[in-house]
Amino acid sequence: MNQKMEELKRQYEEIPMPEELKGKVEEAIKRGQEAERREKYSKKRGGWLLILKGGGAVAAAALLSIVVLSNTSAETAYALENIPVIGAISRVVTLSTFADKQGDYEASIDTPKIESEEGEKKNLTEGKVNLNQTMADYTETIEKAYEADLKAAGDLGKETVDTSYQVLTDNKRLLSIRIDTTVVMASSNAFSKIYHLDKTTGKQLVLKDFFRQDSNYIDVLTESLLKQMKKANEEEEAAYFIDTEYGDEFNFTQLDPEQNCYWDEKGNLVVVFDKYQVSAGCMGMPELTVDRNVFSECLKPEWK
Repeated sequence: MNQKMEELKRQYEEIPMPEELKGKVEEAIKRGQEAERREKYSKKRGGWLLILKGGGAVAAAALLSIVVLSNTSAETAYALENIPVIGAISRVVTLSTFADKQGDYEASIDTPKIESEEGEKKNLTEGKVNLNQTMADYTETIEKAYEADLKAAGDLGKETVDTSYQVLTDNKRLLSIRIDTTVVMASSNAFSKIYHLDKTTGKQLVLKDFFRQDSNYIDVLTESLLKQMKKANEEEEAAYFIDTEYGDEFNFTQLDPEQNCYWDEKGNLVVVFDKYQVSAGCMGMPELTVDRNVFSECLKPEWK
């Protein structure tokens, strides 16, 4: 490691720690607690099961060693990561990488950053700053969840956390960034968060923001998703939770207005679910595509 990288390491050796774990991580943990019951149900469906065997007791390693590599300049960023210039519109780089290896505990958590461009509108610059902070807060929560598990494990435990990101959409109107996280312990969990930035307003968007609120877009999308799930259960030995014995609290019955989603190259809506959210763990994080013709009348004019 050269002198400049050593300096970066020294500058970022300490990361502020929030007092509480919250948001998506808490939700994922709750889902993980239900995993066994869900997997037992999927076995009834005849689907194959993903089995991850946990290790036994392990000796705790030395004190936690955290290395955070940050792009304090464009030159440094390029040295750390290949900087994707998507359509010569937005440049997304790796702001920092939380990296830890201690015994059978290991984490690699990347945090993305959208760089501002010379001459862009003020509201877009402010929107990028706000989204960068939102994404940094999100990945920091994952870091703290990992650290909490490490601290609680004592001389026992095994865990691997991997968080990475990708740019899904980058055009004149919309920038979408997806952050995926996989947590492997005795079993595994996986969840994602997709952020959308409206480049004309600088505002962050979720699924509901693309649709007219006076439309029945939720019903339209839900109907399409349920049809696809039912067909997959019947023809592909899938294990979507749509008609289980556990009732509506367990089954998927209606789409969340803030469900993770993105737009594919044809303008269709791709709905992304976390592991265990609507199906057995053997299906990972399922994605279902709703054809644009199904919901086009429900879109806001600016998104048609």
